Amino acid sequence: MNKYLSSIILVTLSCLLSYFMETLVHNATVISGLSQGLRYIAGRLDKSSKASINFKKDSLFNVYDPYYSASRSLVKRREGYKSVCNKYSDPMRPESRSNEPKKDVIFGFFDHGMILCTGKRVGLKKIKIMSEQSIVSPSINSHVKNFFNKDFPQSLKFVQYHTVLVRHPLERIISVYRAEFEENINVVTKEKTPARMSFPDFIELVVKGPELMMEYKQQMAKKGQSLAADMGLIDGKGLSSLWNSYWNQCGLCHPLFDPEYIIHLETFKEDFKVLNIDVMNSNQNIDKILNIKEDESGNHSSSELDIIEFYYSQLKKKDIQALYEKYRPDHELFGYKPDYFLRFGKD
Repeated sequence: MNKYLSSIILVTLSCLLSYFMETLVHNATVISGLSQGLRYIAGRLDKSSKASINFKKDSLFNVYDPYYSASRSLVKRREGYKSVCNKYSDPMRPESRSNEPKKDVIFGFFDHGMILCTGKRVGLKKIKIMSEQSIVSPSINSHVKNFFNKDFPQSLKFVQYHTVLVRHPLERIISVYRAEFEENINVVTKEKTPARMSFPDFIELVVKGPELMMEYKQQMAKKGQSLAADMGLIDGKGLSSLWNSYWNQCGLCHPLFDPEYIIHLETFKEDFKVLNIDVMNSNQNIDKILNIKEDESGNHSSSELDIIEFYYSQLKKKDIQALYEKYRPDHELFGYKPDYFLRFGKD
């Protein structure tokens, strides 16, 4: 009888032990799975948090509540711009010596008392069409235009609304390179135009070109020789006007040009609709014009993530940082940061 009871007890204990071990293993698996899941979610949240804090490409002056608000963003951009201009007014800062706006980057909406300045290759197709369609009275528009051009830049003082259209400076550089220096294939003839230079070489030209040219001129001067060279790639006037800064071209922070409206190409459609109502007093549907695509090399916009990564991954971080320093005023005045582009650079 005792042996029988002992056997029952042993079998029972064995079953309990087996059940306990299975439960323990199962719970451990569940806990491990939960732990891995939580770590994955935490990692995703951490990456998402970092992306939203450090790697935003759009302006810090943009307002989301929760969606993009054009009217509030335009107000905040104006406030941010004025704050930076006030900082630049310090006579001990080099930025205090601002230039007058350049006439070839200014478009007139004279029937509405407005002019718009933008860098070359920044929404020009849309702006030209809108400028032409904004004309209400051709004779009055022509008269005002002639007066404006004759007395420029002093005539800027008589314009009621000053507006500027910008895009992220480091994104704009890609667009210029693709249009002017990259290998191109004619869609109709299929004829291939070879690349004029690589993207890293182009960035070196943009950043170091003026410095190297100055050193060469100084060496020539020491030898009593003058330099007769085409300066169009570095003087901001020839081909290099395509990548001249907004600061230089539009005369930002100059007394003659004080933009009430700052439009971003990234949010052009929403921004210009506000301008269309506020300044032009028009409820006209302008969606057809706003949806016009600007010329881009290839089928992809220079603002797409994979395009940006493709080009900036060819550069070292220090080269991207140097490019940012060249266009630092453009970044600061419009709330842009270089972080989004720096992350693609090589160490």
